[in-house]
Amino acid sequence: MKNSSIRWFASLVIGLIAWPFAHAQTIDVHRPFPDLVETMAACQHRPQGPELSVESLTLDVGRTVRRRVTRAAAAADVDRFFHLLEHGYCGYGFFSRENDFSAAREDILAGLRARENWPTHDLAELIRRHLGFVTDCHLKLGHVQFAGHQDFWAVPDLDLTERDGRLCIANDEKGPVIESVNGRAPEEFVFRSLDAAGLSAQVLGTLSTTEPRPLHVVTRTDGVTSEHRYRLTRSPYNRWDLFRFFRLGGIPVVRMATFSDHHVEEIEHFLSTADSLRGEPCVIVDLRGNGGGNTRWAKEWIRRFTGQTPQLHQLLTELVSRTSLVGQANYFVWLAAGPGRAISDQLADQRARLADRISDFDESGGLPYWRDPYILDRRPIPNESTLVVVTDAAVASAGEGFLSYLHDQVENVVLVGENTRGALIFGHMTAHRLPGSGLLAFLPVKLNLPLDMKMREGRGYDPDYWVPAAAALNHAVAAIRAGTIPTAQPLPPAVLATEFAPESPPRLSRGQLRRTLQLVTVILAGIVFGVANRRRGPVLFALSAAVLVTAGIIGFAGNLPARWIALLGGVGHGIVAGAKLWKAKRPSIPPGTGTNLPG
Repeated sequence: MKNSSIRWFASLVIGLIAWPFAHAQTIDVHRPFPDLVETMAACQHRPQGPELSVESLTLDVGRTVRRRVTRAAAAADVDRFFHLLEHGYCGYGFFSRENDFSAAREDILAGLRARENWPTHDLAELIRRHLGFVTDCHLKLGHVQFAGHQDFWAVPDLDLTERDGRLCIANDEKGPVIESVNGRAPEEFVFRSLDAAGLSAQVLGTLSTTEPRPLHVVTRTDGVTSEHRYRLTRSPYNRWDLFRFFRLGGIPVVRMATFSDHHVEEIEHFLSTADSLRGEPCVIVDLRGNGGGNTRWAKEWIRRFTGQTPQLHQLLTELVSRTSLVGQANYFVWLAAGPGRAISDQLADQRARLADRISDFDESGGLPYWRDPYILDRRPIPNESTLVVVTDAAVASAGEGFLSYLHDQVENVVLVGENTRGALIFGHMTAHRLPGSGLLAFLPVKLNLPLDMKMREGRGYDPDYWVPAAAALNHAVAAIRAGTIPTAQPLPPAVLATEFAPESPPRLSRGQLRRTLQLVTVILAGIVFGVANRRRGPVLFALSAAVLVTAGIIGFAGNLPARWIALLGGVGHGIVAGAKLWKAKRPSIPPGTGTNLPG
């Protein structure tokens, strides 16, 4: 849950998805995309009934979330959440075409009868469980997300080959033929890949939101059937740098792990590489870990690199209501109070513009509506440099916008790695607070349907070559040098003569390292303090107990192991302080004054 929350938070468009309020509709979308326009129309739910007032919808950013609420307060939260969904969520019509939100609401209210009091997290989980038909990577209630990601799981170190049209385990020239995998055709579990030498390969694997069971593989050798079980693993990528430009094996690599507006220095360095690398035979853009930000940076890099401006591979529309407009203003307020402090001036300007829109909306009669669907003219973009993009499951939102600009538009693009997050169809965030629990609800208000009508929410963009994230860059470089990934222009001999020493990614991310150091520090501090002060009085131990308990409650709220060790250490030091105090107050018996018993 923690990792998925971090991924979701990273995908919260801190500068927001670059979506200007005024767009020139350059083509008649009804002619080239009639089916898509019809689908869009079916998704444009028009809210019914009165909306809440601006005052009721305005976010109290300083309010804290309650740990528990009464059944009545929980029911009020459920009513408010469903009101927000109907009046301020762009996915309401998308999911209500085949599902009943009203029935889900009644089931949730019935489920509340199971308890008199509800922990707020359990309340959010109950709502999510009954809204299981909603798959939206941006929609979130408290820490509960409304979409899981289909991660790439593969069987490591298992060589596969094809022989006479059959898939074989390549132990030797007569390796066993795979008859079935999990009782199904083996082709359903085969992914096109690259090996460490950069040669074309195939791997057994699957996509799953949870850790899958081992694959049950049936093989046949010389008429004899055998059964095998192969464990599936993931290889997540850890990175420490947001931006880095370097050459690996002679191939230029641009690593960009954010498109957030408040990383100005990294963004400027990233954009400058497009100018300097234009005309290179091959360029790698390493997007692993890029959870999003502002898509205009992705668009600008591609414009500088190719010389032409790309457009998103999407049909776009927006729900306009009092709920959606105030929710957007709330989101800017929430950003300014926390993760967006560095761009507070820009957020203030956005809030001022939204205040005008809210006023205009109410003065015009306050009836919700949808903006006309539009798409800017999207033409093929020639590209003489082969562009290899390395991806993983953390690439989301504006990070996926980079791929949307490239998709079916820019020539000579190859994707290597894992499928991206899939935060694609719904976007542009709003924020609301539920009245009883104080839980924050984040709802997107802009609907983006892909032009190819492939709904990738929770699945993302598939790579051309599936390689576990940690090894993806190294295998991509090896494949370019080996010619497995052909380049539009031949690689210079100097590049091929360059020594290739594969990159070793860090074993731990910065967050993992920080949490590990916190845990070790708490343990060592508790032990060293206890040993050094074992002969001292109770005051120091009482102070140490207070410090450890406070650190456990506040300082290590996001690090459960360190939190519990700190709390237990605090309790232990408190017991020591109490024992020392009791011992100091206990009356002592002078020597030689013991009771004499008759002998």
